Amino acid sequence: MKFIQLKCPNCNANLEAEDTLDTIYCKYCGTRIAVADQTKELIEAKTKLKMADKELEREQVLHQQEMEKKRYEDKQSIKTALYIIILMPAMLITVFGALWLILSLLN
Repeated sequence: MKFIQLKCPNCNANLEAEDTLDTIYCKYCGTRIAVADQTKELIEAKTKLKMADKELEREQVLHQQEMEKKRYEDKQSIKTALYIIILMPAMLITVFGALWLILSLLN
């Protein structure tokens, strides 16, 4: 025999009932409560909660993937900027050096 936790729909009291019973009465206000209906509602609520948890987990995974993609793109942008900063002066030195060499040979 198992006990299940219920709430009185009238006074919202926490109740406990054997899972084999079909009906109980609230010990506080006397309201008749169908245990099967409460159990069905509990199962539906748990199912909805599981679905919401799965959706939240899926959204968290998508968010994490988006953040990782953004970090990767940011790293690539930084690398590109560094290459430009480092290679542009080297290229300018090479070009001006070649021009200087050509001009010095012509004179």
